[in-house]
Amino acid sequence: MDNIRIAVLSAYDDIRAFLDNEAPEAMHYYNDELHEYLKGAASTYTFSTDAQHPESVQLVEGNKLAFKWRKKDYYFNIVRVVRDEYEVEVEAYSLNLELLNERVDAYKATKAMKFAEYLDVFDFENVLTLNINEVADKAITHEWTGSDTVLARIYSLATVFDAEAEFVPILNNDYSLKKIVMNVYRKNSSTDQGMGRYRQDMVLRYGKEVSGITKTSDITELYTAIRPTGKDGLMITSLNKTENDSAGNVEYQSLAGDGCIRAVQARDRFPSNTSSTDRYSTVDWTYDTDNVNTLYGQALAELKKNCVPQVQYEVEGYFDTDIGDTVTIVDEVYNPPLYLQARVTEQSRSFTDPSQNKTIFDNFKELQSQIDSALMRAMQQLIAENKVYTCSILSNNGIVFKNGEGTTTLNASVMDAGKDMTGSLTIKWYKDGAEIATGKSITVNASDINVKAVYKYDCIDKAGNVRGTCEATVSVVNDGPAGQKGDDAYTLRLSTDSYVFAADSGGNLAKDILVSTAAIGFKGNTPVTPVIGTIPAVNGMTFSVSGATVTITAKKGNALADNGTVEIPVTLAGIACTLTFSYAKAKAGVSGNDAKLCNITGDQVLKYASGSQIPEPRSITLTAEYQNTVHGKWQYKTAAGVWTDFTPAQGSPTLTITEDSEAWTGNTASIRAIDTTSTAIDTTTLAKLRDGTDAVSVHITSVNGFTFKNTGVATTMTVTVIAGETMIDTSAKLREKFGDNAQIIWQCKNVGETEFTPIDKSDPRLSDDGFIFVISPQDVYNKMTLSCSLDY
Repeated sequence: MDNIRIAVLSAYDDIRAFLDNEAPEAMHYYNDELHEYLKGAASTYTFSTDAQHPESVQLVEGNKLAFKWRKKDYYFNIVRVVRDEYEVEVEAYSLNLELLNERVDAYKATKAMKFAEYLDVFDFENVLTLNINEVADKAITHEWTGSDTVLARIYSLATVFDAEAEFVPILNNDYSLKKIVMNVYRKNSSTDQGMGRYRQDMVLRYGKEVSGITKTSDITELYTAIRPTGKDGLMITSLNKTENDSAGNVEYQSLAGDGCIRAVQARDRFPSNTSSTDRYSTVDWTYDTDNVNTLYGQALAELKKNCVPQVQYEVEGYFDTDIGDTVTIVDEVYNPPLYLQARVTEQSRSFTDPSQNKTIFDNFKELQSQIDSALMRAMQQLIAENKVYTCSILSNNGIVFKNGEGTTTLNASVMDAGKDMTGSLTIKWYKDGAEIATGKSITVNASDINVKAVYKYDCIDKAGNVRGTCEATVSVVNDGPAGQKGDDAYTLRLSTDSYVFAADSGGNLAKDILVSTAAIGFKGNTPVTPVIGTIPAVNGMTFSVSGATVTITAKKGNALADNGTVEIPVTLAGIACTLTFSYAKAKAGVSGNDAKLCNITGDQVLKYASGSQIPEPRSITLTAEYQNTVHGKWQYKTAAGVWTDFTPAQGSPTLTITEDSEAWTGNTASIRAIDTTSTAIDTTTLAKLRDGTDAVSVHITSVNGFTFKNTGVATTMTVTVIAGETMIDTSAKLREKFGDNAQIIWQCKNVGETEFTPIDKSDPRLSDDGFIFVISPQDVYNKMTLSCSLDY
């Protein structure tokens, strides 16, 4: 992914700010798109950035954006800005405002003039510097009857000269605009490339660079003869012309007195009817000229375009090309194989999210293979004779028998690029290497299997060649003795198990900060009220207990350590244990340096099914995510309450805990991650739960983790409710299990807040009644604590 440093310039080209995703103090951009077009090599650039950044005030209409990328200069005018409290969206256009907004009047040449002469008339302020001019030898007399912008008039001028115009900004070293160079190329045709390059070095193939090609052919607008009319009723009846193809056969014809140009071969291919002697489909067409030869030439070009089927292609994929480049596209899976030549007419790129890149082609042309057809047939036959087919085994009752009972049918499936070949081949079946049957399917009984057996088939063509093979292992499993019914599991947790206190660069708290956390207990899904014991003193903190709620007060000043834990003794139904609340200070950085933070993510429970001695999952994986620092080590708390390094030391930010880990103290384990400076610390508590059949738990997963770092990419959090042996991941399943009143409740709490705030069900970030929550970096200031619970 490319990091582009973008200069923000004033209307007078003075540097005001920079956007740079690798510079910590600069504005960072995201949701960006550089969209380039063939016409004029024009481009637009859009992006979003943080509205809270002090330099975002420079992103205003009329200011400029400039950057350099891949030896090419880009220069944009900011034309549209959308701003709210959190985000600024910017849209910018290439080229100079004189070209975009200034207008020129009607103009009629008094003589045949060259392109450069017309340019001097329309670009009288000399905004453009003419460089390449491939139509310098042409001189044309033309008239423009209305007014236009300078840019529109230059585009029209290029059309008059059958040319393509390209505008190339050149920047100075300080990002200011040095000049705009204009290149003029002969229009793209069978003999001229026009803008861009003919990329003989690039062949795009289906299955590699190309993910799909769709071809659409249409003859609804097709006609085979044209009757042109010019100024004052001018017709071509005086002409007698015939156009032959490369084989010398008549292709187009206009006989004297006829007044039409007729596509002879197209008529034979697409007759208008079968009974008439004419069989031409004729259209009337007008063109503004008083020259009969010009009228004939323009009408012939129009007929050539419309006497054949109109073919469109859609090519899926992104390719590292430039605007105007011509490439070859090959789809050998297409029937018959498709060879195309196409031109890049639009290109969309994102510097921050390359997965959004897209290439649009036009000017498609089907190419004929230059290989002798007999050789092609021989090659295709050779490929077909040695092709290996895709083989699979399908079963109607699975491939695992339980308790020695049941039967299943194994079916062979042989495919060749979507075509079913099974019926044309001989299928030979084997069991543990011994041939047992011939045919498309076999029946397997549980009684045939002693623990497991490998079934395999070969598919054989008429010549005796094995064209593919597939195997499957069929096994028998037996239930063990029924275990005793387990008691309902006890679940105990804190409503808030960590907090980050905002402090100045010296670690001083500006005021007392209160944080409340509640001990929440369940037996199965029945609430049980925990009893809070005496909390050990922590320097810089005071505690008050009301029922099962603990209010923690971090005192003003710097008495509180940079990080640490509060050990809260709890008794639940006579069972004593300790819950750990961890804290850290987010210090204001000296000279703008960011605070160092740590956050542990991962599951916290090893669950033992009723009567089972094996937990699910078999292990827990914890990941320490850091901000502005790196991982140092992991520690666990011993039964004596001493934090101890793991043996051997765990230097990776990822830690795996199994049921026999040294970290367990009974059924709980307290674990913490520490950075290399011992500044950023986070603590988590793990538990072993021996569940009853009605235990209910709520789990959250996130596709992009729980930490945003210099990115505008959102993450999607998904809720899964596990009720006994039932997994619930949709609102429909939830209502089916718990009734129509069951609901997922989300709450949030930001840094400095002491209470959770409910998130309204109508919040646009929520979908499927809360089972899906999409959250972006703009939703989070430093750190946010989310709570998700089930109410039924």
